[in-house]
Amino acid sequence: MTSNDQVLLPAGLADLLPPDAEREEAASRAVVDVFRSHGYESVRPPLLEFEDSLTAGLGAAGAGSTFRLMDPHSQRMLGVRADITPQIARIASTRLAAAVRPLRLCYAGDVLRVNASANRGERQVRQIGAELIGCPGADADVEILLLTIEALGTLGIEYFTIDLTCPNLVPAVMESSALGPELQTELEDALRRKNVSALRSLSGDGPRILAELAAAAGPVEEAETRLRSIDLPDRAAAVRERTFDVLGRLRSFVPEIALTLDPVENRGFGYYAGVGFAVFAPGARREIAFGGRYRISPDETAFGVSFFTDSLLRVAAGPAPARRVLVSRTEDPAVAAALRRDGWIAIVDLLGSGDSETARRARCTHVLRDGTPVPLAPDPG
Repeated sequence: MTSNDQVLLPAGLADLLPPDAEREEAASRAVVDVFRSHGYESVRPPLLEFEDSLTAGLGAAGAGSTFRLMDPHSQRMLGVRADITPQIARIASTRLAAAVRPLRLCYAGDVLRVNASANRGERQVRQIGAELIGCPGADADVEILLLTIEALGTLGIEYFTIDLTCPNLVPAVMESSALGPELQTELEDALRRKNVSALRSLSGDGPRILAELAAAAGPVEEAETRLRSIDLPDRAAAVRERTFDVLGRLRSFVPEIALTLDPVENRGFGYYAGVGFAVFAPGARREIAFGGRYRISPDETAFGVSFFTDSLLRVAAGPAPARRVLVSRTEDPAVAAALRRDGWIAIVDLLGSGDSETARRARCTHVLRDGTPVPLAPDPG
C-alpha cells in the first residue's frame, strides 16, 4: 500500500478522530455522571454473547439487526449486540436477581447494527442509558424522565420536545375488538402511515376507536383533552389513565417542558409495554433519546432511557475550549505537573522550537514563558 492509498471502511463505520472522539467521550462521561449522582451504578455487558441468549426475551426485537459469527472455541453462534438494554434486562434477571429493588443501573458502550437506516447512516454508535428496575409505580417513570431532562441540560441542550407514547394502547384496543387477521393487518398498516382517513373508512368499533386515537395526537394540552373524550375498553382505559398519571406528575415538576402526546405511535418501541417516550430537538435527524417501560420477566418490569451519541452530539453544546499550553522540553517537569493539576493540558515541545506556529499546530492556546502561560497572538494567516 502506498501513502496515497486510502483505507476503505465498511459502509456505516468510521474512524472518530480528534476532537470529535474527545467530544463523544466527554458527553458520555457527563451523562453517566448525572446517572451516578442519582444512585445508578455502572455495569459493562460484553460486546458479544451467544446468539440464543442475546436474541431471547427483549433481544428478539433486535434479532434482525444482529451481526452473527461463529465462536471458534465453543462452535456456537455468537451475536454482536445491537442494543444494550436487553443485556441489562438479562443481568437484572440473572446475575442481579437477588439484588435489592429498586435496582438502578447505568451503562455506556458501542452497539453494532447490520443495516443503517434512512435517518441513521452509522451502524456503530455509542449507547448511553439508565434503567430503573423493579419499581412498577408511576414515580419510577417520572424519575427516568426527569433524569433525561437533567442529562440534556448538562449537555447544554435547551430546546427539545418530549413525545409521550402508549405502545400498549393499540394492542389493548385490538384485543378487545375481536378483529379478524385481515382487518388487523389493514389497521396496522393505516396506523403506521398515520392515515386517519383509512381508519375511518373501516367499519366497527375497533377501527372507529383507533381513528379517534390517531386523530388525538398533538401538543399535550389538546391531545389530553381529545384522548379523555374517547370511550375506551377497560384495559385500554387503564393504559390511558397510567399515561395521564405520569403526565400529570411530570408537569408538576417541570411545567415549562414542551410535551406532545401520540397515543398510537409504536415504531421503535418493539419491546415496550407501558408508557414510552422519545425526545426530539431542532437540528437532529431523529430522536436524541428514547425509553419507556418494558417487561424483563413475568414478575418484573423496568423503566429506562437510552441516548445515542450520533444524534445527541448534533445538538449538544460544544465543550468549553481546553486550556492547552506548550511547554519547553527543558522546563522543569514539576512546572508542567503543577499546570496539569490546575486544569491545564500541558504539552511538552519535543521538537524544541517553542515558537507560536508549533504551538498552533499542537492546538495550544498558550505558550509557557518564564513559568507563566502566555496567550498566543491571533494567527496572522
